[in-house]
Amino acid sequence: MDDGVSTVLPGHGPVLNDAQGAVEFYLAHRAHRLAQVETAVEAGHRTPAEVVASVYADVDRSLWPAAELSVRAQLDYLGEHGLIES
Repeated sequence: MDDGVSTVLPGHGPVLNDAQGAVEFYLAHRAHRLAQVETAVEAGHRTPAEVVASVYADVDRSLWPAAELSVRAQLDYLGEHGLIES
């Protein structure tokens, strides 16, 4: 879909000159992370902190608090859609 948007001006980081590519990348990345969160829960990680330690093990620990906020939202989503036990 091309709605005429070609550039993304994010709140941080460089200007993204391929808007469609950026959107596709971020959607794929989010889907991948959601699958990782679901797998972590299936492996026995129950708290957001446990999921973060498993899924974000390769990410700088200074980013873990922000990751935990994302994981909390993902756990809510998975629970609401019956993909994990709440």
